Amino acid sequence: MDEIAPEYDVVVLGTGLTECVLSGVLSVKGKKVLHIDRNDYYGGEAASVNIETLFKKYGNYNAGEEPWKKYGRANDWNIDLVSKLLISSGELTNILVSTDVTRYLEFKQIAGSYVQQSSGPKATVAKVPSDAKEALTSSLMGIFEKRRMKSFIEWVGTFNEGDSASHKGLNIQACTMKEVYDKFGLEATTRDFIGHAMALYTTDDYITAAGGAPETIERIRLYGNSVARYGKSPYIYPLYGLGELPQGFARLSAIYGGTYMLNTNLDEVTYDGDKAVGIKATMKERGDEGDGMTFSTKAKKILGDPSYFPGKVQVVGHVLKAICILNHPIQGTDNSDSCQLIIPQSQVGRKNDIYIAMVSSAHNVCPKGYYIAIVSTMAETNANHHLELAPGVERLGRTEEKFMGPPIPLYEPLESGVNDNIFISKSYDATSHFETTTDDVKNIYLRAEGHELVVEGLREGTNLVGPPGPRRTRRARGRSRPPTSGIAGTRFTPVNRRAAYVGGATFTPINPAGAGTTGAGTRPGDTDIPGVTINRATNGGVASGANPRARGPRGRLPAPTPMGLPPGVIVRQPGVEPRRNMQRYGAFIEDSPEPPPALRPRRPAAFGCGLAREAGDGHGSEGGDQVSDPVYGDIAR
Repeated sequence: MDEIAPEYDVVVLGTGLTECVLSGVLSVKGKKVLHIDRNDYYGGEAASVNIETLFKKYGNYNAGEEPWKKYGRANDWNIDLVSKLLISSGELTNILVSTDVTRYLEFKQIAGSYVQQSSGPKATVAKVPSDAKEALTSSLMGIFEKRRMKSFIEWVGTFNEGDSASHKGLNIQACTMKEVYDKFGLEATTRDFIGHAMALYTTDDYITAAGGAPETIERIRLYGNSVARYGKSPYIYPLYGLGELPQGFARLSAIYGGTYMLNTNLDEVTYDGDKAVGIKATMKERGDEGDGMTFSTKAKKILGDPSYFPGKVQVVGHVLKAICILNHPIQGTDNSDSCQLIIPQSQVGRKNDIYIAMVSSAHNVCPKGYYIAIVSTMAETNANHHLELAPGVERLGRTEEKFMGPPIPLYEPLESGVNDNIFISKSYDATSHFETTTDDVKNIYLRAEGHELVVEGLREGTNLVGPPGPRRTRRARGRSRPPTSGIAGTRFTPVNRRAAYVGGATFTPINPAGAGTTGAGTRPGDTDIPGVTINRATNGGVASGANPRARGPRGRLPAPTPMGLPPGVIVRQPGVEPRRNMQRYGAFIEDSPEPPPALRPRRPAAFGCGLAREAGDGHGSEGGDQVSDPVYGDIAR
């Protein structure tokens, strides 16, 4: 196998989010990376699957039955296997923006963040307040408690760890959060939703941790800042499911020279003494009945998920999870199309919180009229696990389907990996956010590279979700829309799993000079993609069917920057009639037989107007095109 190098700086095993983030970051930093996975899809335990796969995974049907068919086309469903959301100002978002992986993704805001008080028939659900104004109107507290909560929130906003004048007379470096709460006279129920729904602690251990107050205050500030970023809630979610996240980082790694091999089994890790120095593996083509192609390569370091190293990990707990299909929103959440709902452990007599993450057709993960809710928590008993999830499942109301498997082991590595060159990630926990996952990414990077991973914060003005825009119409005749290119000067970004680079093509902009627009990269050969030629157009008008939203603000595109097409441009899949593309998108794209090699990355600001048109994955329509910019905010949602 000539494409396999004799040695790599890093071999990564598994394509879970943790592994793909590390693969992408290491590739950007110049490391030579080989990334393999035994599965024929990306994501591992963090994948998104269709409803047929979900039924078959959990065995919720009898032989000869096909119950998934009553829910429409299987591929209209993208159901997450983990219950997670992104905090809009959190660490994973920082990494996404800093590495420009946002060019491959679109996000939509989660409509609300809620907390449950009490249990059983007396249980109530209310929105979590994020600022002093919301504290005064919250139904979670009485009138006097609202004033105390308002005072606390205002203090958190002005707190400066280095300024003792802002410490309210507390020895902030040594005191506990109990002392802080006592200082403001906050009630137990208020402390509950502050610690669990805002600071996002999973237990009450933080309350009595000496010197832990500054960390808790920063967590609360992160929550408030994330809400302030877009309003309503601190959470965002990628369209088409969480499985898009590892694929985005995989694209990043590939652009910087990383090699990806799916359907590849690890046969052996080779050692020199106590240190791992390489691997032997076998790659099979999809559907191949033969023995496959075996290869070996050396590696300076090996990263992988726990499933590849069962003898080097320990079980530290078990996650319980129920994936539920609903045909209604959750009661008490203002008919929200999405939400996070936390049931604090003290409200239901537990040691660990129960989390509910719900998304819907608004996020392109299921057909219209359905909702997907995942209930999760940490196991506290050895049996009757369904009873531990019961408060969360009951909160959902009537369910169409419920998928519950056995407890999922939570693995952690036994050693740091410094001694044997094998660095292992942790399993995904029960929390409904990715902050613990990014902590693991940073920890592995520190152990493997010997220094901390530093990512820049969110660039000022970066907008990932944008204002609501037009909804798509139903797909005509059930046909998938082809990958698109379009009006000269726009930047086209693949936003779903079937979008792909295609080389050997000719891209002809239809409108480089007319109708108030200017083209970018219209000179022949002016492109970073080997084998792709950009021809100057002869037609000065906008082709019929071109989306008027693609014209940019006030119908004009900014001045051209002749830098060629950016990494991630979609040319076209072979076999799609090019004239149809020209009529609908303002571009003519000739045949494209082969994918190009790795592309030299460029910053997206260099490519004209910064718009992105969505590629077809069976989710598009003939009448409702979507134009968006996942980095600079022209998102039509």
